[in-house]
Amino acid sequence: MLTTSHKSNFSLEEWKNIFKKRDIHIENLMTLPKNIYNLNRKTEIVNWFKSNVVKDDFVIIDDDKYLNDLPEFLKQHLVQTNAYVGLTEVHAEIVKSILGKGLRSVL
Repeated sequence: MLTTSHKSNFSLEEWKNIFKKRDIHIENLMTLPKNIYNLNRKTEIVNWFKSNVVKDDFVIIDDDKYLNDLPEFLKQHLVQTNAYVGLTEVHAEIVKSILGKGLRSVL
């Protein structure tokens, strides 16, 4: 799940290319919808998962430190980046590790 505030800076295809350059090949990439109710990121994510059926395993990629308070089920899928640095090679390796466990989607 690409939930970072930077999600709207690039199209989904551009994000896929960003991941591909880091040797992460994404089949399914989604972002949260626009936050029209000005919810905090944690609430946005929890609400999204409550209202959507996720059949594939997933990875959440975000830089919001408040996501440390996510429910454990979601937090174990979180790769937390740094807002000033972005997605680093170390983060990419963590994502690949999660994807290597049978996960196929970045939502």
